[in-house]
Amino acid sequence: MNQQTIQITLDTCVVIDLFEKRNAAGKLRAQLRGKSASIVLCDIVLEEVKRVRGIKPATTVSRISKLLKRKVTVLTVNQSERNLASATTAQYQFCHNGDNLILAFCSTRSIILITFDRKFLSACDVVGVAAFHPSRASSI
Repeated sequence: MNQQTIQITLDTCVVIDLFEKRNAAGKLRAQLRGKSASIVLCDIVLEEVKRVRGIKPATTVSRISKLLKRKVTVLTVNQSERNLASATTAQYQFCHNGDNLILAFCSTRSIILITFDRKFLSACDVVGVAAFHPSRASSI
């Protein structure tokens, strides 16, 4: 029986944590072990990492791939997702600009989000996006 490959994206806080905390990558890698999952990063996360830590997008992709021992795909948030992000913010008013775009990205593409941000996890629950804290990634 073939397992369906799921797509997972990482929030900016998780990407930074993987870079800065010694055991973070090993723990997340262990949570994902045995799962048919691909890692997808959206351009918004890459831009936020560059703004906050000064790490170029290509370097971020390479490091995440190496740390998690999985291929990383980069996708760009499109205009319809930007429109959905604006509508979501107008309706719920609980996400800042980057989070609303990541939320719309995950929503339209059925991508699972991994984030430390508890408010973001709650927002995902409200709009129906699958999201997990890294310590709960084995539940995916």
